[in-house]
Amino acid sequence: MLPGVAKVDQHSADTSILTTNARATLESLFAADPALTEFEVASASLEDALANIIANTVKEAA
Repeated sequence: MLPGVAKVDQHSADTSILTTNARATLESLFAADPALTEFEVASASLEDALANIIANTVKEAA
């Protein structure tokens, strides 16, 4: 598992990673595959943040 990763989604050839520590996650990705290309780093949207909080709350309640 990559450090800081909270959620991974696969959409066709694209993979989205939600992380609490972008630097640590990227360092691990590059260590695993130094030839990694075509990636984008972006802040989570409010919708993503709320969905993650709700998902974690539901997991804790179960």
